[in-house]
Amino acid sequence: SSGINAEYGQIIKEYHHLLDAKVYRDLASVKLNRRDFDGELGAINLLEKSVEALPTSQAYHMLGKAQFLKWYKDRRKKRRRRVVAKEVTLNDVKEGDEDQDQTGAEGDSPTEKKLEDMDEGEMFQLILSYYESAAKKCYNSDLEILLDLGVVCGRLGQFNRASQLIKQAVLNSEDISIQERGYRYLAIFELKDAKQAEEYLRECLSRQHFVKLSEIEKHEFWERVYGHAEELLIEKGPAANTQYWIKLLVENLFPRADHIVELYNKESHTPLRGLNGEIPVSKKTASRKHSRSRMM
Repeated sequence: SSGINAEYGQIIKEYHHLLDAKVYRDLASVKLNRRDFDGELGAINLLEKSVEALPTSQAYHMLGKAQFLKWYKDRRKKRRRRVVAKEVTLNDVKEGDEDQDQTGAEGDSPTEKKLEDMDEGEMFQLILSYYESAAKKCYNSDLEILLDLGVVCGRLGQFNRASQLIKQAVLNSEDISIQERGYRYLAIFELKDAKQAEEYLRECLSRQHFVKLSEIEKHEFWERVYGHAEELLIEKGPAANTQYWIKLLVENLFPRADHIVELYNKESHTPLRGLNGEIPVSKKTASRKHSRSRMM
């Protein structure tokens, strides 16, 4: 990594006057894949130079992604620090904080500090500005950019606009990964119409065999399926369609599947089996049975 950085640094020093936006963007792409965001040769700085040299849709799009990934990486570091801090003594915590303050003062720029301090809403507002610029530069022709812009709009609660942008991407793309991701987020953002949400979920499921989701994406998707199954159980009771979605949760080992199976079984004459292959029994019921057996 240090050797590559030195090589890139030498290139920039020797050919700075010849470097164009594409070169900066190509170098940034390598750094982005390595999750190397900081410093003069970090992805964010290189992409900012690319935008200055020639503000293209690709550069704005990549810069938005880089800002989010850095923010997410920093947030995870902060969480780990909090966990470690809880496991040591109060004196150790104070010494650690002093060390962190000193290193932060030397290495972090004001922009990076501001990025670290942003909450989720502020971060998505920042990304929105980059994706808006990217969409304008490509005249809304890049479907991946439209999809990403739609997802960010949805995260910010702009559901109507999110739906329009994501549908535009999904309906005009032959890329299965764009279609799957689009339908997944359409289902996640559709909170009013259960029938429409189910259509999106089915479209998404029909394409998931061809794509690989991250653990976070999987969890978010199955949380949405859980919410849909719960809504069906309330409105339709233990109907066949309700059973279908609950069985999917069990088959895919969703951690809270046993809870909804238990709720379903309270209303059904034909109980479903849970995650361990047995009919789940609530802790209260189990404790009552145990106390009765002891009395007998």
